[in-house]
Amino acid sequence: MCRLAALLFSAVPLYAAGTRDTAHIVVAADRRGDFKTVQRAIDHAPVYRDKRLVIEIRPGIYHERVTVPQDKPRVTFLGSDAAHTIITFDAGASSVGGTFFSSTVDIEGAEFEAAHITFETSHGPGTQAVTMMIHSDKALFDDCRFLGWQDTLSAASGRQYYRDCFI
Repeated sequence: MCRLAALLFSAVPLYAAGTRDTAHIVVAADRRGDFKTVQRAIDHAPVYRDKRLVIEIRPGIYHERVTVPQDKPRVTFLGSDAAHTIITFDAGASSVGGTFFSSTVDIEGAEFEAAHITFETSHGPGTQAVTMMIHSDKALFDDCRFLGWQDTLSAASGRQYYRDCFI
């Protein structure tokens, strides 16, 4: 079913790292990759109009806010397993000017894919804090966890598919 959904949603199925239709970047918290942070990998990657950008995120806890901008379509975040690959940040609505500015991860590029990753807001109760804000058409999530106290997932716009995810 995941392969079918991936084929319906994008030209390249999820986990297509290593094919000639993809570009591959490695993020590793221990500095054994191309970049130490996910956002730095996104910021420094060229815009691939004819390829999917696969960002392999090695096990680790990545304390950062991440934005995939609209001009970076077909990005894949590929973790090794959701229990050990975590993107987290502590921003609450009261400290950043509102709920819609508090997201740990903001996805705006079309045809985004993610697998085997935990997305988390580490801000506890007391104010709203969004873990994932999605404005991506044809977004696909497989075996991902979305953790937060409230307003965890904002599926704001676009078609989205979640397979074996915990929200």
